[in-house]
Amino acid sequence: MKNKFYFKENESLDSLVNYLVSLKSLEAILLDGELGAGKTTLTSAIARKLGEKKIVVSPTFNTMICYDNLVHIDAYKLRGNLFAYEEYFENKLVVIEWSKNISHNFKNYVSINVTLELVDDEVYHVFEITNNTITKSLFVETSLEDLFLAVIENNQVIDYILEEKLVKKTDLFFEKVNDLLARNNLSIEYFDCIYTTKGPGSFTGSRLGFSFAATNFLLHKPLLNNDLKIMLSPTYELFFSQLNRNIIYIKANKYKTYMVTKENNEISINLSDEIEKIDKFDYQLFIKNPSQYLSLFSQCNNVLDEELIYASDPQIGGL
Repeated sequence: MKNKFYFKENESLDSLVNYLVSLKSLEAILLDGELGAGKTTLTSAIARKLGEKKIVVSPTFNTMICYDNLVHIDAYKLRGNLFAYEEYFENKLVVIEWSKNISHNFKNYVSINVTLELVDDEVYHVFEITNNTITKSLFVETSLEDLFLAVIENNQVIDYILEEKLVKKTDLFFEKVNDLLARNNLSIEYFDCIYTTKGPGSFTGSRLGFSFAATNFLLHKPLLNNDLKIMLSPTYELFFSQLNRNIIYIKANKYKTYMVTKENNEISINLSDEIEKIDKFDYQLFIKNPSQYLSLFSQCNNVLDEELIYASDPQIGGL
């Protein structure tokens, strides 16, 4: 997720507001920065996005104003903690201006510093995310015979799509990704990282998930200033974790399976005709406890050097 947003005077703040509102576990937005830089303007835009019909004004003289879905606090003259105000926070998003003046008990929050900056002789309102305790990830599994996509926030599955036994995932992949993002009001640049497996499994499936992740990784930095991370794991590690045994069978195609053996942390992969032994990954167990599986993934720093696990050389044409 990019951490710096630039807006001209009177320009819509939607790109930042939509991201903040997309954070399902968000408890508070902590605002600091220059006087008149746009703290109350941002709060007003967030309130409108949440459906607030009243006009949001600065609570300078009231210290706190409660709306239907939002609590707005001006902490300019406050010191200490917010204990006296916390009873008003239930089921509401809390926005605090001059937040550095107080201490708080929020676990899921975003801190934003707001400044004015001159760029090419034009004044911009700059909103820089200086601290974010919420991570939003996209999980993509295409190596197996199923298509599984999940939005994960702080190790909790927020929403998912599971299409079982797809022969050609490429026909539905981008449609389903767009469906998942649209129904959660998300854009791909809202994510901090993409998790995907790198095989063995379906030859085209393994490439599909990785290519999607790698393309976004390579484009986000120069085009969106988004520091997107790619997290990779061999497909078999998910099975070993779930099934708790040292031999598993992953479907290769209609006639073959990959027999994967793990002994003393050494992995061996062999093609087998024992298709009746193919293991089925239980996605419901993943949904209930994603952290068990996400811990198996490692960050990929150079997607161009990454090699997928085909376990056998694909033979397409030739001798």
